[in-house]
Amino acid sequence: LTAQEPGLRDPEKALFLAQKAAAANRTPHVLDTLATAYWATGNREKALAIEEEALTRTKTHQAFYRSQMEKFRTTEYSSSTLFPEPGGNSDLP
Repeated sequence: LTAQEPGLRDPEKALFLAQKAAAANRTPHVLDTLATAYWATGNREKALAIEEEALTRTKTHQAFYRSQMEKFRTTEYSSSTLFPEPGGNSDLP
């Protein structure tokens, strides 16, 4: 879903896997992954609702979850959407 190599992204499979993960564990970072998958598959409203849940469940990283919500509101996902490198941003959960 967020691989640096766009050809490796599969939003539908990511959504399926994120739904399974969220059914077992509703921690903010899992919910963020689920919200991103909904956004990537075109379900902006569901993405925002799930990201709001992530925001309410976190005690840290609120700026990150708010920025995710803004991204979901204002941009469309595409295979060329850039994502930060893992470990490259100290504000990421």
